[in-house]
Amino acid sequence: MEKIGKPIRVFKFGGMCTASGENIKKVLSILKKYREHKLIIVFSAKGKTTDNLYEVLRLWRSNDPAWERKLSEIVQGHSNLAKKVSSVYPRNTIAKFDDYYHAILSILSDKRNMQTNAVAKNILSAKIVSYGEQYATTLMYELIKGEIRKTPLVISAKECIVTDEVVMDAQIYENDTQRAIQQRLVANQAWGEMHPWVITEGFIATTKSGHTSLLGREGSDYSAGIFGAFTHAESVTLWKTVDGVFSSDPNSTSGAQLYRELTYDKASALHAKVIHPKTITLLKKYNIPLIVKSIHKPDEVGTIITA
Repeated sequence: MEKIGKPIRVFKFGGMCTASGENIKKVLSILKKYREHKLIIVFSAKGKTTDNLYEVLRLWRSNDPAWERKLSEIVQGHSNLAKKVSSVYPRNTIAKFDDYYHAILSILSDKRNMQTNAVAKNILSAKIVSYGEQYATTLMYELIKGEIRKTPLVISAKECIVTDEVVMDAQIYENDTQRAIQQRLVANQAWGEMHPWVITEGFIATTKSGHTSLLGREGSDYSAGIFGAFTHAESVTLWKTVDGVFSSDPNSTSGAQLYRELTYDKASALHAKVIHPKTITLLKKYNIPLIVKSIHKPDEVGTIITA
């Protein structure tokens, strides 16, 4: 596959980056600096949304009616956050949140979905949990339009990343995924001068048979790596709320060392908790630099991982 046009950068923003109004404003400030760059922007579900959706499923399967209240809290949390960040937040986005809510409500209100085997249960779980990334992407798309005055191209990761049928911890099919990204993204004439930014979801994908699949916990890093590898990006940056990759957890170890540079092999050996391990393996294969930076210190180097 040939490189295309301007150099491509992939930015992935972790869930804590969009967990508060203050953090979202920092994300928007960072993006403003890259107005003229060709970006693929990957968003994780905000904050604890993924955990909360798993809790909705647990309550539902326990026949606890509290699942509906928990689901409503998730929707309300996104709406409240949007209003905190922007005074001109469009009403149609709140309506989109409601659409997601009613879609989940429809699935979980159907009693037939309680009487399913293990495979069907996992398929349902993956579909419900995937809404976390869809909420986050919708939220950030509208805020980027309203606050940066830029209209990104939205392409669902479910149209680009193809996996096996193990929907809760799926393995990608590289050839199928590369072909899908080529068709839906690289060859998309709308991605260019008019729409230099593409927004997509992390963590989620689609099986060959058409079911929603998940790339495992912290899988949004892996999503960013996939998009970076198969568009021959200049680099992949994982934006987080930590300064980079440390020798140990800086929250529990006073002498934790921040690494400014690492090789792919050294980063893998560290079992760095801030990076999904498959991300490093894939980017090493395609020799794409990986950068880990903090939204709180965007002008600092962070950690750069290369060969």
